[in-house]
Amino acid sequence: MNAISQQIQDKHPQFNQTIDGASRLVLANEYYNRSVQADLSVEERIKERLKAKKICLEVLTEAPDQVDMLNIMGRISMDEMDFDSALVLLTKALKADPEMITSWINMAYLHLICRKPEHAEKCLNHVLKLDPNNLRAQKVLAYTKLQHGNYIEAFQTYRALIKQGMIDETIQSGLAQAAPMIKADAFDPQLQSDVESFMKLPEVNPEAFATLAISLLDHKYGLSNEDGQLDLDELANDHFLLQCLSNIQMPSQSIEELARSLRYCVLADSLHNTRIRDELVNLAVALSLYSSNNEYVMEVKPDEQQGLEALIMLLNGFVSDKTWQPNDIAGALVLVTMYQPISSLGISEDISERSINDWADFMQPIVEKSLFDNLYLAELASENPKLSSKNKNANNGGSSVISEHYNESPYPRWTSLGYHAPTDYLQALHTELPHFQPAHQLKGKTLEFLVAGCGTGLQAIRAAKYFNNIKVTAVDLSPASVAYARMMAMKLRVDNVEFFEGNLLDVKALGKTFDVIECSGVLHHMPNPQEGLQALYDVLADHGLIKIGLYSELARQQITATKDIIETNEIKPTLENIQQFRAMLMNKEIDGDYSEIVSRPDFYTSSGCRDLLFNPIEHLYTLPKVSALLEQFSLNFLGFIGVSNQYKSQFDAAFPLDQTRSSLENWDQIEQENPQMFNCMYQLYCSK
Repeated sequence: MNAISQQIQDKHPQFNQTIDGASRLVLANEYYNRSVQADLSVEERIKERLKAKKICLEVLTEAPDQVDMLNIMGRISMDEMDFDSALVLLTKALKADPEMITSWINMAYLHLICRKPEHAEKCLNHVLKLDPNNLRAQKVLAYTKLQHGNYIEAFQTYRALIKQGMIDETIQSGLAQAAPMIKADAFDPQLQSDVESFMKLPEVNPEAFATLAISLLDHKYGLSNEDGQLDLDELANDHFLLQCLSNIQMPSQSIEELARSLRYCVLADSLHNTRIRDELVNLAVALSLYSSNNEYVMEVKPDEQQGLEALIMLLNGFVSDKTWQPNDIAGALVLVTMYQPISSLGISEDISERSINDWADFMQPIVEKSLFDNLYLAELASENPKLSSKNKNANNGGSSVISEHYNESPYPRWTSLGYHAPTDYLQALHTELPHFQPAHQLKGKTLEFLVAGCGTGLQAIRAAKYFNNIKVTAVDLSPASVAYARMMAMKLRVDNVEFFEGNLLDVKALGKTFDVIECSGVLHHMPNPQEGLQALYDVLADHGLIKIGLYSELARQQITATKDIIETNEIKPTLENIQQFRAMLMNKEIDGDYSEIVSRPDFYTSSGCRDLLFNPIEHLYTLPKVSALLEQFSLNFLGFIGVSNQYKSQFDAAFPLDQTRSSLENWDQIEQENPQMFNCMYQLYCSK
């Protein structure tokens, strides 16, 4: 140490304390930031949090109003779900320094966790008064508007942030959450350009922009106008249309009618010219991918079928000559795949022997999607890990019917996950159910998490990827569904989930209990739902949580009436029958109102429509029946998720004394007044 430094310290002893305080702050921040890293185990994160906490408490013992340490302690209290302490700490920080921006933003986060977006918005507006260009506050304000249901304002804020070059993962996630809730009220070229670029963002699911894309295309081409005239070559050069057809399902009758008309015109034009014109190749590719995304659900007219059969004969002739080359059949094959996958053709084995790189660039995504993916899924299904069966009393007849249903038509066929910021499962549940407080047995540990009836894996993989304190096990009866789930987990590099093929009734064979079980949309398809719930109850840990999804009898009245027509007329769930029945509903050829069904996204894929209308086993519930079921198993009802703020407000106004919204009798009264409030399914949480 030099003489000058020594003199300074001799005259100013607080200098050492300042250096020490700064270093301790840096260290506390470092430990805390490590404690929220998703790539660490829960135990490691807790250790880092305790280190940060120790330093903060030491400093606050010496200086109770040290604002930075109060903020870190406030964040730690939020992470530990001690929200009362967090409020005290952050209030103290704001009192000590009313212009400390970090304190205001942390307070906003606290209000968001506690479902008080209006309070969060006030905090953030105050930050923007102090610093109008604070991007962090703008980002959190956009999220606050999203939580408050101000979807248009949230979307516009995220849109503006992206234009400023702020394109981080959380902004992309917020944009994708807001987009499905809004429509364009007129054609806007700038909005089209923005949506086109948003769909290419790396951390978004393009499906999030389906509603916006549909409304833009509807206004652009007057699709709702029955007298509208469309130009084939103009549409073939619309890059936005081609991008939408290629990448998203777009559940819309007007879009499907457009796609069907375009498909017909491309086929007719190509047959007339005995080749596909270069100008139409990109449109044909887009239509092929659109049909694959929707699982070939569109009706095929008799003259189209004739043309299709002629093309298949042509392909068979080419491929029978062993000297054939991919370029010889590419034109005919792209036309055929607008109607059916390559894997359904008799020549699929010959085609599979050629490398994907042998094909022209425009054919590669089609060959990959409609042939090689299907072959890979069949291989994976033969290698699924099996859940051993010890339940000799299980209703295997009913189970086999359901297994066959989902094996022939795995549901849903999802392709992208999008991004959500990794978070703690219990904290996320508290955000959904503000009155929920987890038992101490669930805190500070890696939760054993079971998805019972995981289908194609969307729910299980999303949970494994975006909750940082769970280990996921997933079980499903359908080999094809489990194979699809495993394929998507590998594609998305999600490795903290185990998939098993097996009966839900055999979950005891897993040899462990679970802290959380999610079983959504499954029990009501079992021959005996109570038997299924008993099997889950037996492996649910004491104080554990279970999420159950059950069909609402009241909300599914139109679906039930439609299923009655199918049953009365003995319509089998073949693809051709599904195509024709859908066309009859869309064309209003069956007496009755089916608008609710035609408007549902599931109606626009073959697996979705089959699950919606052709499921062989289906039990419906009322809330009194749900109450009796929970009472039978002594499950404590915690609340519903997925209910809009509108209905929550209606509940609160009608039953001000039921502040936890925990009376199913009260909810039943609200549902009687609003039959569609649960969107066909009760999604409820209970504890053991």
